[in-house]
Amino acid sequence: MWTAVSLTVISLVPPFLSGADPAAKAALVGLHLVAAVMIPVLTRSIRSAVHGGG
Repeated sequence: MWTAVSLTVISLVPPFLSGADPAAKAALVGLHLVAAVMIPVLTRSIRSAVHGGG
């Protein structure tokens, strides 16, 4: 868990170093956080469907 959190935090740094405008930074960070939540949820859902769970 801590590894995932650490890597997510590290991956949020580049938009702030890129020199993009604030709206672009907010969009990049927001979309990244949505993906950081959705990927594990989808992975669990697919794993459950493949292995016949609920």
